[in-house]
Amino acid sequence: ESELANLLARDAIDLSKKRRRIMPKLEKQANELLETLGMKNARLKVEWTQVFDGGLEVHSDSGPMRVREFGTESVRFTFEANPNEGFKPLDKIASGGELSRVLLAFKSLEISEQNGGKSNGHPAAPLYVFDEIDSGIGGATAYAVAKQIKNLAKHAQVFLITHLQQMAAPADHHFQIAKQTVDKRARVQIIALDHDARVHELARMVAGDSITDSSLEFAAELTERGDS
Repeated sequence: ESELANLLARDAIDLSKKRRRIMPKLEKQANELLETLGMKNARLKVEWTQVFDGGLEVHSDSGPMRVREFGTESVRFTFEANPNEGFKPLDKIASGGELSRVLLAFKSLEISEQNGGKSNGHPAAPLYVFDEIDSGIGGATAYAVAKQIKNLAKHAQVFLITHLQQMAAPADHHFQIAKQTVDKRARVQIIALDHDARVHELARMVAGDSITDSSLEFAAELTERGDS
């Protein structure tokens, strides 16, 4: 039992050292990526506090400590959407769109690390769903977000729910979700779009119901750009 306790203490201390070594780099890279994803004023910070209750008490060279399932400290991600607002727990303060972009930033960093030769290139999760990730963005920022999602999709299956043509254009497959009333009941229909239907849908996303030759031409250009 004492040998197991010593092994646990050693592994817990090693985990803490690795966390403290990697966290500054993770914060810096994540915040740089969030800026490119249209969150220029947002900042992410990792906080941890020592565990003082629960778990198992073990002894190390520095004295007694408590170890729970995830080590000797409690780790949480905090978030500040705008300067001087103060950091608060990410899951409490970030909007749905902000959470989606933070997730995209983390997964993009994970893929980058894996491709650096430290893993087999397969992400921890094979499927990601992004909803409202385009909230509050457009133009060049939307293209930047779409580029990151496209890169992530090379390594995992990605479902993106969007109203922005810039975000939809790079997709490998495009589905239109339409709601209809049948027999006084709402019905949702999911339609797989072929190339021509996809161009028409992108044109509708650009121009609304007033689709013109110009909007169709622009939609076709978007499709070609997304496929390249």
